Amino acid sequence: MYSRLHMCKTIANELVADSSGWHLANPVAVQLGFHDTIGPGNTRLLTSGLNPATNFYSFTLACCEQFFDNQMESSVFEDNLRFMYDIKAYIMFTIDKLVAATAKQVR
Repeated sequence: MYSRLHMCKTIANELVADSSGWHLANPVAVQLGFHDTIGPGNTRLLTSGLNPATNFYSFTLACCEQFFDNQMESSVFEDNLRFMYDIKAYIMFTIDKLVAATAKQVR
């Protein structure tokens, strides 16, 4: 589980450092109020600046918590991850099964 979360954090940090990426908000759209700062799940991803990737890792942790508490469906969870991590999101899709297997071994 640590390696999966670490991968997400690493990708988010790379996206923060990347100034030419797909994840950046259009500054003109933000100034005119046309940019959608609400990401999937009605969560505000763009709180300051033009780079929503600064909030990707914390949003991932919040999504995991909601997913584990059955407050978020798996399809919404996967959509949120795809929005943030694109094709590298697949590694987190089965995090619930990994946590369940770990909990089973601990019992």
